[in-house]
Formats: sequence, C-alpha cells, structure tokens
Amino acid sequence: MIDTTAIEATWNDTSIELEAKADKKETSTNVIVLAGSGISIKVEHGALIINHGSTHLPRTDKKTTLNKAVHNTQSIIIISETGYITLDAMNWCLKQGISVVMLSNG
Repeated sequence: MIDTTAIEATWNDTSIELEAKADKKETSTNVIVLAGSGISIKVEHGALIINHGSTHLPRTDKKTTLNKAVHNTQSIIIISETGYITLDAMNWCLKQGISVVMLSNG
C-alpha cells in the first residue's frame, strides 16, 4: 500500500496557492470561473448568490454576491459536473447581460 499523505499535502498546498492567485485575478476581470464539486448559483433577495466549488481539502466555501446593476460581470464560466443553477438565476443573468457557459470533459 502506498502512503499518499505527502502527495495529498502537496496537492492541497498547490491548490490553495493557485486558488489564492485566481481570487486575486478575479477581482480585476469581468469573468467568474467556477470549478470543483458542489457549485451553486441562485437568487436570494434580488441578488445573485454564487457558491464556488471545492477543488481540494479542507473544503473552502467561497461565496460571491452580485447585486443588480452594480457589478461588472459579463460572463460566468462553469467547469464542473456537480452542483446546480436555478431558473431564477438563469433569468437574473439574462436580464443583467451575463453569459453563462458550461464546459464539459465529455
């Protein structure tokens, strides 16, 4: 049996580092990229609530809130096969001029 503890630790450290770089870049762009398992996009109290997926352990729950007419988001790109987006959220994005694209491996 192979001890994968060191490999998992390296993977988690690398994932955390890359996620921090992506978060920094996200603030300077008008595109939101969602990757990992368990993403969700829904509307609450008139705002779009985006829960980013988890790509590593320990799970980090990152949430982005977009309010009508005061965001600069033009696109949401989904690179995930698990999670959900509500019809309310799709309609909200349509009315706000936000394109939603889902990329698939298969």
